[in-house]
Amino acid sequence: MSRVRAQRHLLQADVLLGLLLGVLLALAAFGTGSALLLILGALCLLVSAYAGISVLWAVHTLHCEADAGEICPVRGDTAKVRLTLRTACPLPLGRITVRLSGSEDSAMTVPAGRSAELTAEMAARHVGPFAMNVHSVEVYDLFGLCSAVWLPADQVSAALVLPRTFPVTPLTFAPVDAGLGTMARATEDLGSPADIRKYQSGDPLKRIHWKLSARRRELVVRRYEEPVLHEGLVLLDCAFAEGEESLRDAVLEAAASVMEEEISRGSTLTLPLMGSRPLQVTTAMGLPAILRHLARAERSADFRFPEFLLQESRLVRTVGAVVVITARLNGLIADLLIQMRRLGPALRLYIITPDPEDERLLPLIARLQQGSVEVCYVRSET
Repeated sequence: MSRVRAQRHLLQADVLLGLLLGVLLALAAFGTGSALLLILGALCLLVSAYAGISVLWAVHTLHCEADAGEICPVRGDTAKVRLTLRTACPLPLGRITVRLSGSEDSAMTVPAGRSAELTAEMAARHVGPFAMNVHSVEVYDLFGLCSAVWLPADQVSAALVLPRTFPVTPLTFAPVDAGLGTMARATEDLGSPADIRKYQSGDPLKRIHWKLSARRRELVVRRYEEPVLHEGLVLLDCAFAEGEESLRDAVLEAAASVMEEEISRGSTLTLPLMGSRPLQVTTAMGLPAILRHLARAERSADFRFPEFLLQESRLVRTVGAVVVITARLNGLIADLLIQMRRLGPALRLYIITPDPEDERLLPLIARLQQGSVEVCYVRSET
């Protein structure tokens, strides 16, 4: 729950007009001796004074609290925030109107009183902390003569919008150390061959299937499956400036979708998040925690993705698959990805783009595919 600090000032007031009318009626009553004019003048003075006092009292003792609860909306859903308005004014008021910035239905009216609650619904358009901006709170008196505006001095972060996932193809994991690793496993586990083949010069004698060789009258050797390490690395390009929220949404949602798919398969993925507080997100955390960490991922226009790829390339020999997600593919990044693929792991690239037919990408994609890099498109919103 968060409280909005505010500055308060009087927006408009017809109280002075009411007071002036009351004084004129009172003077006219004394001049003419009319009791009716005297009553009308006194009534105008009382109503005007009541309107001004009640509104000023209410706006100077007004407090606004917002509570989004524990439910985090998914991007594209509706974020619900409960607003509580309190005022120490004991006098009845007219209405209190809350206006929210960025909401299609921005003006909401609640019954007047010392405490009132409403549920504000706003579209969760982008992944990340959802800042619900209270634009203003306008207080009206009981007679509609006076109104005052309560302006917030800061905004309330009311909710965390999570990335939306979509179906992705399961990752392919490359064999680990397809030479010495396979041989070591073969010499340790002679009882579980995957297949047989003809003897070739240089095959160790331990791998010869003697009984089958005697029946076939030719030497055959056991062939073993190459060990596959179901561990992977997910690398995100988080270089986003202000106004690139749609690209950031697509990058984070592609990462969330890959993590979700591999969690269901029992694979282990590691996703390093850079920023002021670097964090290693893994599939062992579970999908809910992963989505929250991704939603809080910091954006930085100064992020150097090629340098980040070089830094993480030291780990690619220890994993069976690497997933790279970027919205800015260039020649340098393409060369780095091909080099990473040559180190052994299967590599999949997700390109975030509003136009998959962009002719500037086609030569780079052809180079990547020739280098055995799997290329996938994710269309971003414009």
